[in-house]
Amino acid sequence: MTHLPSIRRASAAALLCLASASAAAADYSFSGLTDSGPLAGSAFSGSFSFDTAVSDGDVALTAFSLDFAGQHYGLEPDSVATFAGSILIGLNHDDLGSSDTAVRPNVQFTAADWSGAAFWYEGALGDVGFGSYSITAVPEPESWALLLAGLGVLGAVRRRQARR
Repeated sequence: MTHLPSIRRASAAALLCLASASAAAADYSFSGLTDSGPLAGSAFSGSFSFDTAVSDGDVALTAFSLDFAGQHYGLEPDSVATFAGSILIGLNHDDLGSSDTAVRPNVQFTAADWSGAAFWYEGALGDVGFGSYSITAVPEPESWALLLAGLGVLGAVRRRQARR
């Protein structure tokens, strides 16, 4: 019976850790290299965000950033993230309205493991090039705070048990 409060505290700390681990990040970053075309070997990087995940369908991006070929590209009105079964499975961003008429980048990925991530661009003369990239979820600050709080509670429980 004397261990019941300790068990409750440890359970609460474990729940905080689990809540932190299951928090869905809505911010992603990506980077890669072009494989072909007139700009072959050019590096590109960027990020995208959305407010709320959906169980199935598309959700509009709230932020998009891409740096490529000395230019910066931003959010376009029709840029979306696609979900199936509450899992992010795709991104589609076409740069159609940029003032840069020399290069039109297109960023897409499909597949739950992001193995289908593809980048392509079309130059002003119709030249096309392709590349691939990797995507990384960026944890939200609240996730880190929950994780640290849970670990702190676990540490306090362990230290208190060691003093007994």
